[in-house]
This record gives sequence, C-alpha cells and structure tokens, in this order.
Amino acid sequence: MKEDWVKENDTFTDQAHVFHLHGNSFYLIGISDEEIAWKKSLQEIKNIDANGLLMKRNLERPIIKDTVTVPKQRAIALRFLADSAGYWLLHDQSAAQWSRGLDLVLRVGKESDLPPLPEKFPKCGSWVGPQFFLI
Repeated sequence: MKEDWVKENDTFTDQAHVFHLHGNSFYLIGISDEEIAWKKSLQEIKNIDANGLLMKRNLERPIIKDTVTVPKQRAIALRFLADSAGYWLLHDQSAAQWSRGLDLVLRVGKESDLPPLPEKFPKCGSWVGPQFFLI
C-alpha cells in the first residue's frame, strides 16, 4: 500500500475541490489543519509532515471512500491498494476545473495485466464525444 497526496493549490477560486477516484476505493488517512498547502512545495509540505506538524494520521480505522473534499489551500493524505489493473481517473467533480489540470490518470499494473481490447475499440482521434466536450 502506498501513501499518496492531493494538494489543493488552486489560486483561481475560493472553493474546495471534490475529487473522485474511479474503479477503486481509498483510505482517507489525514487532512491538514491549516491553509498552508498553496504557499509551499510538495517537498516542503512533506518535510513539515515528517516533523508531525501538518496533520494527524488515522492509521487504525481510516475512512474508506472513493470521493473526498479537499478544503481550500489544504492537503490530504490517502492510501489505496492498487490491485485492479487498468487506467483509473482521479478527477475534480467540478466541470469548470477540467481545463485547469485537476484530473489525472493512474496506471495500475502493466500492459500485460490488462485484457485485450475489443477488435473495433476506438483509438485516439477516432471518437468524438458529446458537444459539450468540444472546446
């Protein structure tokens, strides 16, 4: 099991961000108490955390979720067991944030772990989504 971080670093809005992980659940093990994430690099935040000053961890009975709200200018720590091979989207639920890079794809496993694609499965550039995706 690996610990990952989500750092809310949006300077465009005053909103919290709601992130959802497809295909998996995660353990929410910590949320920072202070609005410090936006002023520091990820490494600086990890150093603060190593000194026990960022957040308390709940490692005994963490909450299992697939969606979490990351408060404005804060950081969260989560863990998940990556045992479901595939490409899984972790994204901000707010459509207004799509163009700001608040979505990412996690690859779990190797290509050889995935089932073969169907014969006529669309490839990049061969599929056009609904009109609201066309920007």
